[in-house]
Amino acid sequence: MGPLRANAFMVVLNFLRSGDLASGFLRLRCPDCGDEHLLAFTC
Repeated sequence: MGPLRANAFMVVLNFLRSGDLASGFLRLRCPDCGDEHLLAFTC
């Protein structure tokens, strides 16, 4: 198969950070009841 591509390490790191609130999120609020949810950004 051979050596890994140069960007393989960054691809894996980005995948692991996907869905992490610390990497960014969207705050969703219900206009009726005011309930809030955080939706983490994904890759």
